[in-house]
Amino acid sequence: MRSHRLALILASFLLTGACSTDQRTDVATGSSDARVGQLMRVAEGSSQAGDENAAADLFARASRIAPEEPAPLIGLGRSLRRLGDYESARAAYQAALDLAPDNADALYGLGLTLLRLNEPETAIQHLDMAAAMRPDDPAIFNALGVAQDLTGAHAEAQMAYRTGLKTSPDDAALNNNHALSLALAGRFDEAADLMNRLAGKPAASRRDRQTLALIHALAGDLDAAEHVASGDLSGSELSQNIRFYRALQTLGPAERARAVLSGSIR
Repeated sequence: MRSHRLALILASFLLTGACSTDQRTDVATGSSDARVGQLMRVAEGSSQAGDENAAADLFARASRIAPEEPAPLIGLGRSLRRLGDYESARAAYQAALDLAPDNADALYGLGLTLLRLNEPETAIQHLDMAAAMRPDDPAIFNALGVAQDLTGAHAEAQMAYRTGLKTSPDDAALNNNHALSLALAGRFDEAADLMNRLAGKPAASRRDRQTLALIHALAGDLDAAEHVASGDLSGSELSQNIRFYRALQTLGPAERARAVLSGSIR
């Protein structure tokens, strides 16, 4: 079923690619290996420029030329994920894993996609494998921690964040999510202490301060949450955050974790 779906995805991109831009026609000649290499370079450039539609088209064309290679499928999955087409992204990543079951990029990408599809338990299986292959990659451990927090396994999530922080102690996502995980586990004082240290640094970001506000909200101290949030926000933006803080009080543990961590899933 997935292979049939992927064939339809690749076919659709092949058809849309018939009206190619000049950028795409530049890679239309040469040997198969050369064309694939050129397509991949141009696709990566399009992705870095934020044009994921063009990137997906180019990755799909590369995969049609080299169907035995996982890299174009991984690139296609990443672009489709960023475009919000999560089911198609899943099919692309799975096709890459069918070719290369131990490919860490495909495992990581599929894990992120499964988080978007609200399948954290399955995501953990793939992210665990990716983390074993890349023990120094902080992004994988951050995603693994988020997945574990979404299942309520906060102790395991905190271990994942701390493992990532060993190699990247200043990683903003790991630090913020570690603090949020502590708060989701009811360890509010530890979470607030951690974020107070981070938010008090000269290089502290708005994200650090808003995470501190969110921790106060999770602890039920809405006045403190509003006070901290108002340092960066005002007007309708502040009002929207306050409404969110109040809504958190009505949610169960799983829904609260999803609401708090949704911005951590890319």
